Amino acid sequence: MYSTVNVVLDSAAGFDTLKKAVAADPTLMASVKTEADANEAVTSGLRNVLNFVSYFIGSLNGARAVCGA
Repeated sequence: MYSTVNVVLDSAAGFDTLKKAVAADPTLMASVKTEADANEAVTSGLRNVLNFVSYFIGSLNGARAVCGA
């Protein structure tokens, strides 16, 4: 059992061909994603946490600046 398989294609048109071939085979329980989409799925949770932390710290610094002025 594999969790990820990376494939190097000759062209961008090959992606659609690969996606159709995987969808047509009922024995494969796999989803076909581009590398950008796969990376987005992995990092979206961490990015949301980091965005929250940065806005929280920025808000605190802004409040401190207003109080200091």
